[in-house]
Amino acid sequence: MDRYSYLNELNLLLLELPKKEREAALAYFEDYFKNHKNIEDEEIIQTIGSPLENANRIKQKFTSNGGELHQESAVQQNSDSNMERSSYSWLWLVLSILTFPIWLPIGIVLLVMSVVMLIFLSVVLLVIGITTIALLAGGIICIVSGIIKCFTIPAIGIAVTGIGLVIVGISILLVNLCGVIFGKGLPALFKGISSLFKRKKKKKW
Repeated sequence: MDRYSYLNELNLLLLELPKKEREAALAYFEDYFKNHKNIEDEEIIQTIGSPLENANRIKQKFTSNGGELHQESAVQQNSDSNMERSSYSWLWLVLSILTFPIWLPIGIVLLVMSVVMLIFLSVVLLVIGITTIALLAGGIICIVSGIIKCFTIPAIGIAVTGIGLVIVGISILLVNLCGVIFGKGLPALFKGISSLFKRKKKKKW
């Protein structure tokens, strides 16, 4: 048995002691090992006695001084830890209720702003979509009219065809712009709004 196994076993045997007394006893033996680091661990253990012997002596001395032992197993320690976490959860719940007048208006304002922004973007996208369709239709009509006009008045026909091609090009650019906005812009916007409300919800709880 080395010093680490010794201290670990001694700690388990002293779980009935209060934490303060247990840590003081462990610190004493740990210092003893450190002060005799030139001596083998097994030789030191033979000198100071086994963990069980020392644990019994420490508990006997503690009770003789008026202390009371208590059963504090590892399971109970885990239970205490769970109770502590539960108390923190209740604390956050109480704080969220007490701060309700603060975060509720903020949440409503954020929700209204998100809805207004969504409506505004929807209107803008609708206008862009209608404009794109109108330009595309007008460009195609100009191209067809220009080609027909080339047989009667070539100069005007070429000009009208050129204007139609420009209009079609602009409409194609708008189509690509709508594709980018619908394909990437709106999902990113919804994701941002969703993450914002998730962060607010985490802060509340």
